Amino acid sequence: MTRSVQVGVLGFGSVGTGVIKLLKQNHAQLLRRSGVDLKIAAIAVRNKRKDRAVRVNPKILTEDPFGIVKDPRIDIVIELLGGIHPAKRLVEEALKNGKYVVTANKELIAKHGYALFSLARRCGVDLYYEASVAGGIPIIRTLKVGFAPNRITDVVGIINGTTNFILSAMDQGRSYAEALAEAQARGFAEADPRDDVDGVDAAYKLAILASIAFQAKVRVEDVYRQGIRQVDPIDIEFARTLGYTVKLLARGSQTAQGISLKVHPTLIERTHPLANVSGVFNAVFIRGDFIGDAMLYGQGAGSEPTGAAVVSDVLDIVYSFGQNVTRRNLVTEYRHVRMLPRATTTAQFYARFELRDRPGVLARITHLLGRHHISVESIEQKLLPRQRAMLVLITHRTLERHMDQALLAIRRLPDVQACRACLRVGL
Repeated sequence: MTRSVQVGVLGFGSVGTGVIKLLKQNHAQLLRRSGVDLKIAAIAVRNKRKDRAVRVNPKILTEDPFGIVKDPRIDIVIELLGGIHPAKRLVEEALKNGKYVVTANKELIAKHGYALFSLARRCGVDLYYEASVAGGIPIIRTLKVGFAPNRITDVVGIINGTTNFILSAMDQGRSYAEALAEAQARGFAEADPRDDVDGVDAAYKLAILASIAFQAKVRVEDVYRQGIRQVDPIDIEFARTLGYTVKLLARGSQTAQGISLKVHPTLIERTHPLANVSGVFNAVFIRGDFIGDAMLYGQGAGSEPTGAAVVSDVLDIVYSFGQNVTRRNLVTEYRHVRMLPRATTTAQFYARFELRDRPGVLARITHLLGRHHISVESIEQKLLPRQRAMLVLITHRTLERHMDQALLAIRRLPDVQACRACLRVGL
């Protein structure tokens, strides 16, 4: 006998549209694969009279999301509102009412995931969140299940499609402003793009991935972040001549000393698989003790890929119904691991300075680098109009605090007008 499962959806925006479209369009396929008839019982919206890209019965639309999470007929709640308020209260109410919850809300999981997982455990249900990171790429399930036997040492990803689109466009010759405007015109960037271009979105996602990969208690505040605003087309041009491309990377590394978490623009070799991830696509590169190196690639955002990730979680829940098995979705043991301060970790750096073209200024800069234990791998100087010069250098690997101290000292030199960019190099 086919079982009917009632689904309530909170939000009918871009991702909600993708979820509803998939549940309607692939209903027969989902029924064959799961043996369960997934029925959309209710959809919470702000305005029931608004035109929608997907037609639904108007009777299932409601402007009362709390009515959905308290409705005893509903088995699974899908939260697609984003942000913290009122999403957090709605998810809590749904769990307390014995409902399984699926969310695409990266900020909610990054900031309040541990408390919500604990609540779900006490209530005997689960909270699923595959769609919160990398859209249609099944990275969370892969880390939890496929790579679970491994000790993961590195998780490196291009996990923000907006910044990847902007940097890809700049690699083709457009300015930052032009690339951002195009991203906004095509719906890849919000009118206020700060969360994307300042690395906030990627930091949420890295916190989630690192907590799973390293089974560690990770706070968003543990993630160092640097956005892409300082990246100029001239930096991308220099990177190209040196055999690199520039990407905003989210990187988590685990060593015997602790865990390092960083989001920042990075020069990566054009031969590396991540270098070829362009446009709004995402990819996550993983290194483990038994699997070696692996990479997952796909569409990291958008209505349909993210909607597919949401529905895959719904199916995962459905498969577990009626089975007396330990819930696999919740990582029950999060270790308290030392988070390494950025200043104590090492990196290789690309730095671009604007100088007055005067004798001895290059020698003074290299002297200050040496005093701060930094050796230079390559250096290039280019003359500019009005007796100015541009100096570009790449260091050998050094402690981040040494680079911080050296840059502070170099900026104080009277002939140094500005440090226009300081980017990390390599994985």
